[in-house]
Amino acid sequence: MMRAMKTAFLLLTLALAVPAQDAPKQERKTGKAARVNDTVITWDEVYLKFKTFKPSDITEELLRVELRKLVEEQLFLQKARELKIAVTEREVDEAVERVVRAYRGKESFEQYLRWMKMTPTEHRELRRKDLLEIKLYRHLIQAGMKGDATLLVEMIAPDDVRAYYNAHRERFKPIQHCSVFRIGLQWRTEEERKFKRRLAESLRRKIEEGTDMYLVAQYHSDIRVQENGKSDFVVRELKRDNTFFSPETTRYLFETLSVQTLSPVREDGQSFNLFYVLDRINRPEESFEEAQVKIRSELEHKKREENRSKLRGELLKKAYVEPPDLFP
Repeated sequence: MMRAMKTAFLLLTLALAVPAQDAPKQERKTGKAARVNDTVITWDEVYLKFKTFKPSDITEELLRVELRKLVEEQLFLQKARELKIAVTEREVDEAVERVVRAYRGKESFEQYLRWMKMTPTEHRELRRKDLLEIKLYRHLIQAGMKGDATLLVEMIAPDDVRAYYNAHRERFKPIQHCSVFRIGLQWRTEEERKFKRRLAESLRRKIEEGTDMYLVAQYHSDIRVQENGKSDFVVRELKRDNTFFSPETTRYLFETLSVQTLSPVREDGQSFNLFYVLDRINRPEESFEEAQVKIRSELEHKKREENRSKLRGELLKKAYVEPPDLFP
């Protein structure tokens, strides 16, 4: 009887629910967005960056930031072509391999790509652009731009790498945590225990058949996590010494359940649970020898960003860029 009433309430709620109105859509821009000497950048090229965004989330500021980036890249590309600077496929291969090593192997590297929502091809093209800029900087550092450029030499001394490691030891301590989506059904009596067990098995079958996991949690989970004043079903960055679960359940979440896989029904204390590990980080402490490649890359990147700003200023003085007020 109780189960039938709950089902009826769910159906009534869904029937009466009014879909939330999306924010008014921004009118999509078309045609020419900018010009760099003889090259035109279109708004279609700008919008490629936001192909996974909702139209209402694409603001004027986001569009302008991306347009600046494309114009800057075109300035550098044109200068590289003028100087006959190019990047080989082998150089790109080696750059990608260095990044994989910095992330301690292919698995961690692929996890990084998923977090960045980037495909391997997109990452490869990003490395190609980086290499082209590096070659351009080195050429200009060596040859100068008729004495006007003040680009920084990007070579990082070994002592600088060691000093950074010693000053930022917190960054290299071991990290072990996972974020877990949980649907929890609590019970008090033996009769309620049997009912909640059957319900949990039924909910698991529904999810396996395609019912949205969050919708199931919304209407059936007795347990929620309070975070920043909001109620949710995700235990974020769960640690080994947590107080949420028993040692047995904690070991299961860290050592047995695969990431992004729905668990069987598991009993923990006076609750039956369905778990779904969203992500898991298991990084041991990094020694200086392990961290130095990443540190060197970061320090080089910092100098490169300073060089990028200086070089952009030099190129803007000699280029025709439209609109003229794109860069402050």
